[in-house]
Amino acid sequence: MDGLFKQHYLKLKITNDRVNKEFGQLKTDKERIEYASKVCSRSDCPPIEITKNEKDMVLSKELKESGNKLFGRGDFKGAVKKYTEAILVTPHSEDSCDLAVLIANRSASFYHLEEYESAISDVDAALLLNYPKELKYKVLERKAKSLLAVKRNEEALSEFKKTIQALDESKLVADKKLKMQNDVRLMLAVLSKSADTKKAGKNNLKESTGERKQSPELCSTRNKFYPAACDKIEVKENPTAGRFASAASDISAGDTVLIEDPYCCVLLSEQYDTHCHHCFKRSAAYYPCVNCKTVRFCSFRCRDLATYHVYECPILRTLNGVGVSVTVLMSLRILTQQNLEFFLKIKPKLTESRDVGDVYDGSDYLRVYHLVRHQDRRLPLDFFERSCMAIFLTHCLKEAGYFGKENGKSDLSDEEIFIGSLLLRHLQILQFNAHEISEIALTKDKKIVDDFPSIFIGGGLYPTLALFNHSCEPGIIRSFNGTKVIVRTVKPIEAGEMVAENYGPIYSDVKLSERRKSMLTNYWFECNCIPCQENWPTIYEMDRQTLPMRCNFKAAKGKKSCQNALLLTVNGHATTVKCTACGNKHNVLKKLFEVKDFDEKFYRGVKMAESGNYENALTIFNEALTLNYKFFVPPFLGILFCQQAFRNCVCALGNSFVREETSSA
Repeated sequence: MDGLFKQHYLKLKITNDRVNKEFGQLKTDKERIEYASKVCSRSDCPPIEITKNEKDMVLSKELKESGNKLFGRGDFKGAVKKYTEAILVTPHSEDSCDLAVLIANRSASFYHLEEYESAISDVDAALLLNYPKELKYKVLERKAKSLLAVKRNEEALSEFKKTIQALDESKLVADKKLKMQNDVRLMLAVLSKSADTKKAGKNNLKESTGERKQSPELCSTRNKFYPAACDKIEVKENPTAGRFASAASDISAGDTVLIEDPYCCVLLSEQYDTHCHHCFKRSAAYYPCVNCKTVRFCSFRCRDLATYHVYECPILRTLNGVGVSVTVLMSLRILTQQNLEFFLKIKPKLTESRDVGDVYDGSDYLRVYHLVRHQDRRLPLDFFERSCMAIFLTHCLKEAGYFGKENGKSDLSDEEIFIGSLLLRHLQILQFNAHEISEIALTKDKKIVDDFPSIFIGGGLYPTLALFNHSCEPGIIRSFNGTKVIVRTVKPIEAGEMVAENYGPIYSDVKLSERRKSMLTNYWFECNCIPCQENWPTIYEMDRQTLPMRCNFKAAKGKKSCQNALLLTVNGHATTVKCTACGNKHNVLKKLFEVKDFDEKFYRGVKMAESGNYENALTIFNEALTLNYKFFVPPFLGILFCQQAFRNCVCALGNSFVREETSSA
């Protein structure tokens, strides 16, 4: 609890003793909201400022004029900035062409900056709006040339044909119209005669349409019970670990085992100016909310899909001003994605039983409702703080019209109490089940910026991923394509073994005492994974003079080979080494010969990654990971370096952006 809300909370006239004594007796979230609403009334909450229409035509015209002047001087980057500012404050009207003209002007700036995908996006947007029909030939020709520049020749051909048709409605004088018609027909003739037109269009479509990067496919058949996962994953449950993901069959390193869209996701306010509010895509061509100037969308489609913004738009400035966390906003988003009628209709199904069908559908609210929240271990004070936040959010929804017409009463109605109780539950669930959504920075030549770690851009709730338990030596890594999470393995996992992710601290970076403290504080359990049981060294503490090679001696047919580590001393003189587990003796030179090609393979992958060839580098690192686990036993530096290189490639193929270079003084 931070910011302005905390200041108001601390002013409440209730003692901790009273909270522990009275509030601690309550058993349900509904009872907690009813009690807390009498202590934390509307007047006790931070003031709620409702954002009304922020559009300003006078300011829009001033900004447009500034943009036109910058465009005339050849400052196209400055023009884009001014046009975008004007677009954000331009009133939306079906009878006006002002917004369409501004977007078309910006498309011209993008074209001159050779940002062709943004130019294409803006032309499409302008044509969806009330763009003057006598000017359509201009933007259609611009779109055609932009498509040509990114080698989408078939589409360019189509747009040039539309340009010819649009010229009939233009107000150009006859000689200018004739000249343009001839120029366009010449382009059509050249494109039509090109034997490679069709081939070039198809070959380049995937790379240059401006769509999101393609997500990989699952490594095997989709799981019929957990559709976001492959059938190599199964979910088990026991009293100690609760529900957890396990390997139903052997899983190889590098396998894609889960691809999942979030049930809900929320963009950080710090990213509002650079990312789409709905899909988290970075784009220079943004389109505004019809009411506010705070959020941006990468397309009108995303704006239409963001139905939740109808309720959040009036209160978003208040929520950000109060300083609520992204998980608090996510608890609200779970509600605003649906209307009140949805929750009233589903209310009879909201029991404590998790038996809601065989298929675990991550888009089903009931699956979210039943995620772990450790309600039996919560202290009364924790419940009370979250109840007060839920009440504040309920009042915000009330002001935003979520419950229909305002009745003028400060007390919460039965429906509002019910929604408040759901908010309280969401706040508990998200504490343990939310995931950060991130991106990484690349240099202009597509290299990973070493001093620029993953950037936190928002939070997401992934109901299937939430079932994966923690290990300080995780078997999987997460990457993101927009808001979609992609989970790959970073080591071979045997059938029956837990498939673990990592909730924060990794053994190679954080000491045992700090890891356990972090897990207890944030997730309320003491980690007992193998690295914690055996107190594995961090990367800085590892013995660089010893190679922990796997014995791999197979004593009898049908039996598993020995997995014990043979500690071979680097530059040692011993010719044989005896396994302390199975007693088998190994020829040292023969064991070293088995891994002679590993370094060469690893550095070949490094060179590819450094050149920006991440897909091929990923294949090599995948092979190197498999070899690492075949011949070495963790903890081992070679495994860690290979996993990090693999992770970098995966992240570069997901959410990434080119970092602008800043000139040093």
